Amino acid sequence: VQNKWSRTSGFNNEQQARRRKQIVDSYDKLADNEKLRIKEIYAEAARLSCETGITHHVDHITPLFEGGHHHPSNLQILTEEEHWIKCAEENKRR
Repeated sequence: VQNKWSRTSGFNNEQQARRRKQIVDSYDKLADNEKLRIKEIYAEAARLSCETGITHHVDHITPLFEGGHHHPSNLQILTEEEHWIKCAEENKRR
């Protein structure tokens, strides 16, 4: 079963598993304050979604497949529409 993100991102199950592993491996190496900051970024995206009624996503500024890390300095909040546009452009570089 694929979720909306996996269907629209074009990722197959193997790619999804590799992406999840990259995130977990990066997260495990973070200091506690960096882990807290990541939680705050995701909470802010959720808050914006609730307050505006517009879905917001947390995005890796430099994609994982291009060597980006799951680190607070590489995360940004985008609207869902902005995120899908960015992902479509990134997928052209795969």
